[in-house]
Amino acid sequence: MARPPRALSFAGTSPSVRGESGGDPAVPAGQMVQIAGTDLFVLDATLPAGHHEGKVTLNGNWDQNTGDNFILDLAVATTGVFTYEFGTNTLTFDESVATESTSFSKVKAQF
Repeated sequence: MARPPRALSFAGTSPSVRGESGGDPAVPAGQMVQIAGTDLFVLDATLPAGHHEGKVTLNGNWDQNTGDNFILDLAVATTGVFTYEFGTNTLTFDESVATESTSFSKVKAQF
């Protein structure tokens, strides 16, 4: 398994995920937390109803990222956890997880 990068961020269209608009991957509000001993990174998020797009960026810039945007359409405001698996380049959002930066569960949407 490749060694995970030093920092991963979720940059996207929803200001609720990151605490600001514009999707700057260097802003700390979108920084994902690595689950110790794994290649999983998580980010708690509260998203308003609507259309959302974003991607995981590596080391605080757009030079390295996960490629195509992750797209999520929500009928209602939703709280959940984004989980990124570095080894498989898979991003998921799970609304059934309690918002703890060390927890993850069933996949609801997949990149």
